[in-house]
Amino acid sequence: MCKHHQTFKEIARHLSEEGIKGYGEKPLYIGTIRNIVSIELCIGQMTYIMTTVELQGRPFKNPDALWTRFPAFEPVVPVEQFSKKRKSYALVVRRTIGVTRKLFKSLQRLLAEKVRISQILINGRKGGPSADTVVNHIGALTAAYELAGYVPPGRPSFWHEREALEREGPY
Repeated sequence: MCKHHQTFKEIARHLSEEGIKGYGEKPLYIGTIRNIVSIELCIGQMTYIMTTVELQGRPFKNPDALWTRFPAFEPVVPVEQFSKKRKSYALVVRRTIGVTRKLFKSLQRLLAEKVRISQILINGRKGGPSADTVVNHIGALTAAYELAGYVPPGRPSFWHEREALEREGPY
């Protein structure tokens, strides 16, 4: 039985020790548990129309007021506790969005100054985020470059370089 006030990591470890697995017999990871406890099924509600997708478009989240909800079963998490957690998640999301905006503005200023962006330029800039910070928030430098409006010049692939070396022959 899980204790109250456990972190997602503690819950994941506890469930793993109990032999409880997720989809495809894989262990339940921290992100999976975070998703499970953040959906309204925990409080016994079925929720519909959370997202909308236009034909061949990307899905976007609808405002809470448009969601359709109805009680389906007894809650497994107290409603008050769920509401409190949801508010704390919203605060974390707002902080993360704020940090991400600052990262992009910093990258856009760097791009305006240097006309390009690179890991070396990011790390060499005083007062700006490091390349590691960018990767930790965005996931990859190339993704951050694109979002900042920079498309790095293409590099020849290893195979192209190999073919050129083979054409040139031995030293």
